[in-house]
Amino acid sequence: MTVQWHKDNIGISPDNHFRTFSEKNKYTLEIADLQQSDHGTYLCKASNSVGTATCCMELRVVGKPVFLKTFEPTTVAVGNPLHLECQVNEDVGVSITWMKDGKKLHNTMDCKLSFEDKMAILDIPKAKLKDIVSDTGNYTCEVLNEAGSGSCTSLVTVKEPPSFIKELQTSVIPNTTVRFKSTFKGTPPFIVKWLKDDTELMTGPSCFTGLEAVNLVTNHDETQCNINLIYIINVFVLAEPPSFIKVPDPIEGLKGKDVSLNVELKGTAPFEMRWFKDKQQLKESRKYKFVCEGPSATLHILGLEASDACGYECKASNSVGSAVCDAEVRLRGRS
Repeated sequence: MTVQWHKDNIGISPDNHFRTFSEKNKYTLEIADLQQSDHGTYLCKASNSVGTATCCMELRVVGKPVFLKTFEPTTVAVGNPLHLECQVNEDVGVSITWMKDGKKLHNTMDCKLSFEDKMAILDIPKAKLKDIVSDTGNYTCEVLNEAGSGSCTSLVTVKEPPSFIKELQTSVIPNTTVRFKSTFKGTPPFIVKWLKDDTELMTGPSCFTGLEAVNLVTNHDETQCNINLIYIINVFVLAEPPSFIKVPDPIEGLKGKDVSLNVELKGTAPFEMRWFKDKQQLKESRKYKFVCEGPSATLHILGLEASDACGYECKASNSVGSAVCDAEVRLRGRS
């Protein structure tokens, strides 16, 4: 009896790649160093003087799975759907495993996994951003068959869009300094703009804009730290020059005693206060003491003498203007 081997209807000649063996009525074809090109239909044909018999089989060579398409680092807003997909070159005998931060994910209502037409897909209907159930993390898709395995990993970041917690005040007093404060939350970094009648406000002599962090919330998990900041925006507008709402009346004092001149202001702080005597600016000394407390300013004259009986002047200044008021000190008993 003679036996012949064929691949795709072409006779096989034994060599180092194809080797044939026989033992009694058992015939074997051995393929060394199997290659993808060995995929095909094999036929064994046995003949003797009275007839012929054949049998055939299909050999499918399975290679290590390779990714044809992977998913990129992704950012998604909290509450929005998250969709990840990747494509492999094999689907027969292939198993798919999804992991987040090294922990295996399972098919649930909140995390739907599928593998069809060589596409591995992960869907999360509503992305979450909480301490324990945050969907932020490193996601890995691992493919495995009997020939080997492969994986791809990318970072998914869930962010919270800005939302206002406290609205702006709606009424102010005319001709005063106004502090607009609005509080919002979300995931930084933020781009913040203030507008008046659809025109953006810029920091200048009568307006200041800025950010102030008032609360820090940190969410921890095993692989990363997500920080959410709540900010306050301050805008100062309508800067007002100083003006005196209280000026000192002419004052009389006894020789050797102390006297004080007091004024009160309104306007936009801070103020620069200067005192003058006979048009000459005074400097703080053992004779003259200056006290400023908020909108109030006082000049203390210690140990009144004849030369102290004269006219005084107080000048208040800020970034947008100045004001002056006069005062008079008299020595009692002096004609």
